[in-house]
Amino acid sequence: MIGAKKTNILILSLSGINKMIVVVNGNNYDIVIFGSKARVNGREIEINLGEDYITLGRKTFHLDYIEEGTVSFFIISGISYTVSRSLTDVIESKEIRAPIGGRVVEVKAKEGQEIKKGDLLIILEAMKMENLIRASSAGRIGRLLIQKGQSVKTGDILLILE
Repeated sequence: MIGAKKTNILILSLSGINKMIVVVNGNNYDIVIFGSKARVNGREIEINLGEDYITLGRKTFHLDYIEEGTVSFFIISGISYTVSRSLTDVIESKEIRAPIGGRVVEVKAKEGQEIKKGDLLIILEAMKMENLIRASSAGRIGRLLIQKGQSVKTGDILLILE
């Protein structure tokens, strides 16, 4: 698992650039994009896509994108998401990796700590934004490989779950 939140975005099929089926955590979304609008599961919304943001309806999300082979990462308003075109490309791992290079602002986890899915583990600052690294599943922290103030690169292992 790489990223802050266990949200796999899986593009199942593409038919041209403007139509796709996307699976997010087991939920299917049929998406058609046309001009400044998108239809998601039959519901139409206004969209505006900029270089580093997307506005859906009245809500704006700040974006960053890291492409690493068949699996890529989106960082949306400080939370990272794993993106792949195939379910087999998303590899489950007990390693939590940095979705982007930056500085460790705070380490919330402790070695041996029992965690639940969604628990905040690490706060990583990158490009003047805080990225919240959350637990992808329940478990126990095996080893912390970082400390507060440390700089990390994209893909560095931050901690290992047992």
